[in-house]
Amino acid sequence: MTKSVISILLGLIAPLVADRLTKLYFMKQSADSGFVLFSGILESTRHQNYGVVANFPLPMLVIFILTAVAVFFLVLGLRSAWKKSDWPQSAYLLLILAGAAGNLWDRVQYGYVFDWILLFSRSALNLADIFIILGLLGYFFTYRPAGRRPTS
Repeated sequence: MTKSVISILLGLIAPLVADRLTKLYFMKQSADSGFVLFSGILESTRHQNYGVVANFPLPMLVIFILTAVAVFFLVLGLRSAWKKSDWPQSAYLLLILAGAAGNLWDRVQYGYVFDWILLFSRSALNLADIFIILGLLGYFFTYRPAGRRPTS
């Protein structure tokens, strides 16, 4: 196996394992054994998300199709970034892919995405969601269209 293939696999597997382990841990916890870091701001929960972002309801088939299309474009972007040796872009795209894989795993195995982090007593999410958000932010803040050079 080449170094680049190993790097890609590690970039996908490490966040995916972290997501799976935290979900399995919090799934096994009783509802009253969670944590509260800051009451009303950051605490644990046990939430089954059958929809997409913010629990917006969509049929499972539509969710799978949208996920497949997103993964297709992410892989194309990753391939392009990798060819250009753009390591930050590659890392951000790998984070997004790992997050998508973590949530897709839940949908296939359980029929929903398990969320265990509660923000502001309102928004439930998990590590996969955090990976997707960080990957998107990093990607868009560092993205440079082809042919454009960074300004000094």
